[in-house]
Order: sequence, then C-alpha cells, then structure tokens
Amino acid sequence: MDGGERSVRRGGNGHARVGLALASCLSALMLASCGGGGGGGGLPPGATTSSDGTVTLNVAVIWPTDSLQQYKSAVVKPVLYGFGDHQPVCMITSGRVPAGMVFGSDCSIAGRPTESTVARFTVRVGASGVSNTILTGSSITVNGPSIAYAVTGTSDVGLIVNDPIQLGTWTPDGRPATWTFTLKSGTLPPGLTLSSTSGTISGTLNTTGTYSAVIQGTATTEFGTVDKTATYARNVGIPGFGYLNTGGTGRTSTSSQAAYISQDFSAEPYGDIGTPAGSTFGNFTLPGAQLPAGLVLDPNTGKITGSPTATTAAFGITIPVKATVTSNGITNPTQGSFNIEVNYPFGIRNSLDSTPRALGVPLNIVPTVTTISPVPLISPSVGNYTPIAGQCSLPAGVSIDSSSGAATGTPTVAGSFSCWINATLSNNGKSWTQSMQLFLVTR
Repeated sequence: MDGGERSVRRGGNGHARVGLALASCLSALMLASCGGGGGGGGLPPGATTSSDGTVTLNVAVIWPTDSLQQYKSAVVKPVLYGFGDHQPVCMITSGRVPAGMVFGSDCSIAGRPTESTVARFTVRVGASGVSNTILTGSSITVNGPSIAYAVTGTSDVGLIVNDPIQLGTWTPDGRPATWTFTLKSGTLPPGLTLSSTSGTISGTLNTTGTYSAVIQGTATTEFGTVDKTATYARNVGIPGFGYLNTGGTGRTSTSSQAAYISQDFSAEPYGDIGTPAGSTFGNFTLPGAQLPAGLVLDPNTGKITGSPTATTAAFGITIPVKATVTSNGITNPTQGSFNIEVNYPFGIRNSLDSTPRALGVPLNIVPTVTTISPVPLISPSVGNYTPIAGQCSLPAGVSIDSSSGAATGTPTVAGSFSCWINATLSNNGKSWTQSMQLFLVTR
C-alpha cells in the first residue's frame, strides 16, 4: 500500500500539531491537530511526542484480501489502527470499486457486485482534526461462476462417453442459478451430443479425428445473467492391440515374448489401454511378415501357438499383425505387433580359461550344460560332439570325445589352440545343432 505525507507542520499560534506517520510497512497518516485535538484524552497506542511537542500517531490501514462472489452481497472494510479519537475520512482518488458496490467515507465498500473482475483503487485517508492525508492502494477480486470439462488424452472409437460439466463453487444471493448450455464454436466428436440443461456431453464415439468445441454456459440469477465458456477436446483413435505370453515360457512383458526351441509356446492378443469394454478383435493376418518356424497364427482368435524350431536374432524380432476391432457395434481395421525372441531351452559351453596347461600332464576338459528356459526340460540329451573342419586346432596328444564332448589326452606341443565343436542337443523329442568353442593354452 502507498504511504502518505510524513512532514509535520506547526501553526502560527504555537499550538503543537498531531501527525500521522507510517506504521511499519503499512499506510500511515501524519495528523496535525491543536492540543492533540479531535476529542482529547490519552494518546492512542503507538503515538509518540517529539521534543517540540509534535504528536505523531502511527496508524495502519489494512485491507482484507478475501475474494467476493458475483451477485452475492458483501461488505469490505479495512482495519483502521491507531487513529484514537480522530475519526478517519476516506475518499477514492483513482480507480474504482466493483460495479454494484459503493465506497463509503469510512473506507467501507458495500453492495452486491454485478461483475467478475479485479477492481483496483487508490484511497486518500485523512481524519478529523487533521491537516494532512495519506494514500493507500488496494484491490477487490470478484469471482463469478466457472465451468470446465475434465477430458484428457486419446479415446477410441466405440467408447461410450458421459462427460458432465464441472461447475465451480458459486452461491449468488436469492434462488440458485439456473444454467443453459449451447455449442458456441467448433465441433463435437461425431456420435456425441450436448445436453442444453445439464451441460453433459454423451454418446458413442464413432469417427476418428481431433475435435475441439467451445461450450457456452449461461447462468441466470434473480439479479442478472452470466456467460462462461469451457473447451471440450478429444482425440479419437482406433483401438490397437499387443500380445501377452500365456504359455509360461518366461517373460510375460507385453513388449517382448520369450519362446524356446522344442517347447510349446502360446500368446494371445489383448486390447491396448483405453480399448472400450467389450471390444472384440478378429480377422487376424500377417501382412507380408512371417512368424518364427514352428509357430502359427489363428486368424479368428489371433492366438499364436506352436513349438519353434529355430532361434531368432538377438533381442528378437517384431512382426506386424493386422486385424479388425468391433467396439459397441462399430468395426474398424486396426494393427498391432508381436515381439518375440526364440532361444535354446538349454545350451553347452566350454570354459574360455586361458590358464596354461602343462605339457606331459593329462587333461580332461568337460563342457558345461546350462538350462535357460524356466519350463522343465523333457528327456534332454547332448551328444555327437564333432570338431568343425577347418575351425579346430588341438595340440598333439589331445582329442574330443564324441559322446561327452570332453577334451582329453596329454598335450605334447606348446602353443595356443582354438577348436569349434558342433553338438546335437535334443529335448522333448526335438533335436538341434549348437556350436561351442574350446580355447586351450599349453606350455
């Protein structure tokens, strides 16, 4: 708030003047009055007297900060502190109070505001028996009604919508306000309608696209009407789908499935988040893509089942799948994806330990069998270990046992050796070939 004059003047008759001064950071007056004038008596709290007899009253004009409501009667009056017996006198010098309200000489503001606004004003404050004044500024906020729709994100065709309008807290005088609602501009999503009495937007989304509409609400009271607007916006898409592993073969993440050679696999389609309840998918096809060997797609249910016979590349592959989706009687083409990584259910490997082996000392290096799949193996076996021609170098005296894959014998030549070995693995009656490397250092 603005402060006023701070000088103290003395009269020609020698009488002491009473002044109002700034109290802390609040508006304050420097009052001037003969002999403490305006009613006499003791000085009010905070008043001081200088050596020349000038009396200074430290006063405060504190305006309330509460907001008012449009068409609701109210009285706003500041706290006037430190005036004592001097009667404050107030007058607006600039700005205005809200329409429908009146400013009084005692600084009070009363009436029924008829507008939603922030009214700012400056007041000159004096007091009885006082020669000087100060300025204090303030504002009054008047809130009218508010309307809004709580709609976010993308919705899918076939979704049944029932979006009520949200009315902010507003209690005007008299009977409760009655509302009417109209479409002011823009377009509602096809399939939806606006209730003129409740403001609710309802129906079934039936067409994709991006839609935005401005809804006007008119509130009628005993004292006038108020128009407010709210935006209703929706992005309308088509439900998509993904796949979920339902066969127990490891990862059940919706982003990637795990499958294993020789083990049964199954995955089922599921609607994306936001898919309308009761939606059905059908007519599944693979648009030019192929599933891993051993897996098949059911065109009616979209289920992918079978027992894969070959591994995929590391981190798997993504296969697009097309289908149709029907939601509340509305059918559209749609597309999803199937992500899968196929591995061996178990594997073999040799230690790549580079610790030198001594010449003339017998060795026996046996490969390790490692289980990878979480599904129990059925009659697993490993055999037929065969060094790969052109990719196997062993020291003299060492050979590979074809049944166990063990590197046995007594090395007689020093050096570093590498041997790639093929083996035949089987599980659940299905066989495949896997390679492993033997690394050997002799001294």
